[in-house]
Amino acid sequence: MRPVGHGLPTPGLEQGPGHRGKPLTVCLILLFSQYLSKVDVPMIAYKDKKWKVFQYPLFKLFSVGSRLVLQTTGLLMIVLGIFGKFGAVFITIPDPVIGGMFLVMFGMIAAVGISNLQYVDLNSSRNLLILGFSTFSGLVLPTWFHSNPGIIDTGDFQTYIH
Repeated sequence: MRPVGHGLPTPGLEQGPGHRGKPLTVCLILLFSQYLSKVDVPMIAYKDKKWKVFQYPLFKLFSVGSRLVLQTTGLLMIVLGIFGKFGAVFITIPDPVIGGMFLVMFGMIAAVGISNLQYVDLNSSRNLLILGFSTFSGLVLPTWFHSNPGIIDTGDFQTYIH
């Protein structure tokens, strides 16, 4: 009988409960970093003035005006991530449905990223170089690495998961 879900890699099993402490620590740091004004922690917001936080344009897609909805959703994600049995419900979602959700989600993320280009000076050769290089690298390098797997040898992934 095949187990449902993904098992932990062998190094994760050897660490025991310590492998859950690292992500939990990062979550707590991000959760309380708004109170640590002198600590630079990457957040999903940026400060314009002291105690005034603006959201990134990606969150403007949501038509919810209340922060409570996003906070409740974040808490739900943390609970589903910590307790595997609750998260196992999502394994039952068929692959075509997940593919459709990813199609919409990544399409919206790409559209927000492209809409942010309206604030960029595209007459600057520096900005054009950054935009062109990042777009070219994102489109070409995955195909190149797939067709040339021996160039960067990172080991066999299957040996780590079994």
